[in-house]
Amino acid sequence: MNCERDIRFELLARLCPNSTGADIRSVCTEAGMFAIRARRKTVTEKDFLDAVSKVIKGYQKFSATPKYMVYN
Repeated sequence: MNCERDIRFELLARLCPNSTGADIRSVCTEAGMFAIRARRKTVTEKDFLDAVSKVIKGYQKFSATPKYMVYN
């Protein structure tokens, strides 16, 4: 599957701090799945942003540190 030319990969990298290679691969796979569901042959930046919010932000639910301890 191909990507559009105007994807801002620097932005995507900033949205995935402290991510491993497996996390990045999950984001790319999920972006491809979003494109397939929309019946497209190219992956757009919106697909990547949706994938980041689903994969990376989803990990925050399972964080080992409770939220009340982060702000104290």
